Amino acid sequence: MEGVGDHGCEYMTGGTVVVLGPTGRNFGAGFSGGHAYVLDLDMNKVNPGAVKSGSLLFEALDDAEAQHVRQMVKKHAEETGSAFAQALLDDWEVSRSRFTHVVPKQFVAMSAAMEEAKANDVDFNAPGAWDDVYEHVMEGVD
Repeated sequence: MEGVGDHGCEYMTGGTVVVLGPTGRNFGAGFSGGHAYVLDLDMNKVNPGAVKSGSLLFEALDDAEAQHVRQMVKKHAEETGSAFAQALLDDWEVSRSRFTHVVPKQFVAMSAAMEEAKANDVDFNAPGAWDDVYEHVMEGVD
C-alpha cells in the first residue's frame, strides 16, 4: 500500500505488509505476528508503548528480505501502474536502504523455537508439545 492511516498493523497476527508511504499515528499497537516493511518509517508515529517496551524490533532489510520486498513492490507496480512504486524499483539499491523491517520480538522468538522443534522432530500433535515450545520462547524473551 502507498500509505496507511492511524493504527496501521494494529493487532496484526500474521502475514506481510509493505507500506510505501507515510503511516498515521500509533503504528504497530498490539502487533503480535507477521512482518511489516515500511518505507521511511517515522518512529514518532510508532506506538510509544511498543517502542518503550521493546516488543517490536526495527531492522534493516537483509538480502533475502530485500528480494522479497522488491518482488512485492514490483507486483504492486504491475497491478496498479504506480509510478511511485516503479521509481523505487528503478533505483532499488537506494530504495531498499529506506525500508525498515518491523517485527514483533516474541514472533521472532516463536518462529525460531518452532524451527528448532521441527529440526528436533518434535511432534506438535503430542500432548504438551506446544507448552514446551511456548515455555522455551518465554524463557528467552525479556
